Amino acid sequence: MNKKELSYKKILVGFDGSNTDKKLVDYVSFLVKIIEPTKILFYHVSTKQELPKELISTTSEKNTNDPQKKLKEEINKYFEEEYQKKISIESEEGSRLALFLSKAKSFDADLIIIGRKNNTKNQNKTEVILSRLSRRAPCSVLIVPETSKKLMDNVLVCTDFSESSQKALKVATNLTKKLDYVTVYSHHIYSVPVGYHATGKSFEEVAHIMKLNAAKKLKGLLKSADINQNKVTPIYTLDRKNKPTQYIIDAAKSIQASLVIAGARGLTYAASIFIGSFSEKLIKIQKNTPLLIVREKNEIMGILKAIKSL
Repeated sequence: MNKKELSYKKILVGFDGSNTDKKLVDYVSFLVKIIEPTKILFYHVSTKQELPKELISTTSEKNTNDPQKKLKEEINKYFEEEYQKKISIESEEGSRLALFLSKAKSFDADLIIIGRKNNTKNQNKTEVILSRLSRRAPCSVLIVPETSKKLMDNVLVCTDFSESSQKALKVATNLTKKLDYVTVYSHHIYSVPVGYHATGKSFEEVAHIMKLNAAKKLKGLLKSADINQNKVTPIYTLDRKNKPTQYIIDAAKSIQASLVIAGARGLTYAASIFIGSFSEKLIKIQKNTPLLIVREKNEIMGILKAIKSL
């Protein structure tokens, strides 16, 4: 498997000019001290509106609703001077998702950070936008709910033993190199095969075998990624109700996770590009804890190029 380290040197942060921006800025100011980026771009896209001339101010400098001005004030408030020097702010008008993805590509972003408002009337629209962004983004995406706390202690990684989940585990364990108090939990959800009766064994016996097999696979995955097994605490959950995403939420609550990490795709490339993947389903219900969707930069473009050549 690819052992290339994922680093987040160039961060693209989306802001919308609302009062919740200060919460996102505060969280990002905490996060950058951990991941130490070289460039941070705060980017705002507004829907273009044609205003009557009577409503257009002739003194734009008096406009107190300028999102860049408001954001700059928050940045000066929360960011230390050494990080302020790495920050730039841009605004554009147009299609939000299209422009944001275009900016991520031109900026060559390693990580996109986007805030999430939980108590809004357009919750379904928010979920659709976040899912589309995570599916099409050329890099990793961090979704930060407005209720997020500035903590980095217990990190839950969704693990299915794919290369994608191996990358997620690598990102999580890299945190322990900088923060020795971080505990990384690998959460694997296993199930009993439908035809287990043919084995002559009981449900419980087969479930035990599947769990042992999962533990063996995790050991091999960590070894191939050169990850110290002592740095990862395994959690195995038997899927009795076919609700894997809910099990993730329950596990996150149980360990009081400060961050949940999932790979952008599972065992197949097509799953995350063309249909609703596990990660996208997780986005819809993971509303209280920051969720990091790990993707190697420009991974999607490489996949699409390969498909076109078939």
